[in-house]
Amino acid sequence: MIIEWSVAVIALAFVVLVVYLIITLRSLSAMIQNTSQTLSNVEKQVGALTTDTSELLQHTKEIVVDVQGKLQAMNSAFASFKQSGEAAKEVTTSVRQVSSAVADFIRAKKPERLEKPVKQNTAVDRTAEIIKVIPVFLELFRKLRKSP
Repeated sequence: MIIEWSVAVIALAFVVLVVYLIITLRSLSAMIQNTSQTLSNVEKQVGALTTDTSELLQHTKEIVVDVQGKLQAMNSAFASFKQSGEAAKEVTTSVRQVSSAVADFIRAKKPERLEKPVKQNTAVDRTAEIIKVIPVFLELFRKLRKSP
């Protein structure tokens, strides 16, 4: 009788084990099915992202080409600005030299003015001084036009 009970207990344990395995396998099957659906959705989303990314890269390339073209166009403008700056520097140097020459001339004439009676500057005197400076500025202008 003990053998019969032992066989019955073993059979019952085997049935419980089989039922547990069936439940586990069904759960595993449902999990695999959910994973399959998730992967299918991920593949669709990656496909859409790939398309969007490709379009974005194409637009980025177009923008880069456009910016490079505009930078090339700006190079000539910057070169012109550089030349203008150099011309302005030359003008400043020339004006500084003229100012220095005029100041030296005034300093040299200053003792003579002290000996002469002081007279007020009139509009005629100012105009005469301006006329004396005009050839210097014309020469300066010619030099600027000749420089590249």
